[in-house]
Amino acid sequence: MLSTFKLLLAKEIKLIFKGKDLLGYAIGIAIVMSIAVSMPSARIKIPETAGSALMWLIILFSCVEALQRTFTDEMSGKTSDLMKLLVSPSLVFLSKVFSSSVFTIVIALFTTPLLVLWLGFPISRLPSMLPIAVVGSLAIGLSQGIVSYLLARGSSKGMIYPLVVMPIVLPILISLVILTTQFLEASSISYTLLVVVIAQSLAILLVGIAFLPLLERAV
Repeated sequence: MLSTFKLLLAKEIKLIFKGKDLLGYAIGIAIVMSIAVSMPSARIKIPETAGSALMWLIILFSCVEALQRTFTDEMSGKTSDLMKLLVSPSLVFLSKVFSSSVFTIVIALFTTPLLVLWLGFPISRLPSMLPIAVVGSLAIGLSQGIVSYLLARGSSKGMIYPLVVMPIVLPILISLVILTTQFLEASSISYTLLVVVIAQSLAILLVGIAFLPLLERAV
């Protein structure tokens, strides 16, 4: 089972970075949104809470297309039914979730230095903010797996995305904003809150896996 998962994960990571179109799209969105929030703040001190919220919203929406396409490409290509016959749907689901998490981490590592620079945060905090960005991006990627799965099997995906994703991801975003704000204000990481973020994302992932057989039979 582990070897099958490794093969599926390698395939998904290769697909998500193939052609670099998704990567270029996500980086472009991150740059545009980062510039958009930094230009009005020229010569203005951005509160840590506002800056933290902007950081995580930009990371989230920069990766939306990749997180959704991970599942929708398979559905549009009519290969999902074949995959069900060959391997466990849970393994396919986990491979897509973890590949999306890797993609989100890459975007976060690119975006965080830009925001630290353009929002006027101390450059000295950047080395310590990168681990927070990695953990937070992993949490976002894990928690959005079930959202992307559901949207891939529905219609009007773009229209209902905010309605579906926000109730699920919002608690994690709030925890990440509080964690990042506390670090920027006191230059120390709240490990308790870090554990909460990880626990929240894992709980959502486990719930998604638990309900996956029911969802598979329903579509």
